Amino acid sequence: MNFCIMLLFDTGMRCNEMILMEPEDIKPDYILVKHGKGSKERVVPKSPALSKQLMKYCTLRDAYLKEYPSPLDASELWMRTIPALFMRT
Repeated sequence: MNFCIMLLFDTGMRCNEMILMEPEDIKPDYILVKHGKGSKERVVPKSPALSKQLMKYCTLRDAYLKEYPSPLDASELWMRTIPALFMRT
């Protein structure tokens, strides 16, 4: 959970932008936000600390999906339990 807060704080992304991120949106020095406000694309820089945390998360996610295959779309960056934390009811 701390990683999600770090991602939002470090990049200034909105919750919905974070939820809709895909693995190919993550570049070495920045994150491409394709689902921004007003349906506009934008580029947000990322710090070295965030890059390290993103790599750790993706490594753990890939290992988990390899061990426990999911019927969900494996190309999604977030496991479905994460976005549910940010949805409004």
